[in-house]
Amino acid sequence: PLPASITALQLFVVGAFNVGETMTYNDGVR
Repeated sequence: PLPASITALQLFVVGAFNVGETMTYNDGVR
């Protein structure tokens, strides 16, 4: 289950990073 856990963690980190980038972009547009 180790690879699956790593994949889930990577997806979570990438998702959080994408959300942060989107928020930053939206703030810049405003």
